[in-house]
Amino acid sequence: MATYIKIINNNDIKTFENPPQFNGDERKRFFYLTNWAEDLVKSFKTPTNQVGFILQLG
Repeated sequence: MATYIKIINNNDIKTFENPPQFNGDERKRFFYLTNWAEDLVKSFKTPTNQVGFILQLG
């Protein structure tokens, strides 16, 4: 028989399942790559490596 442990409440689940909606200015602010990071991303050969690095950096 499976036992479930309640870790987060329903309100937290809703918050997690509905990410914030950013406007243009907010996207520029929160998803900005610094010059050193952008140069490094350009040096990677595949899009998979580029995206993977950006996700890890974030």
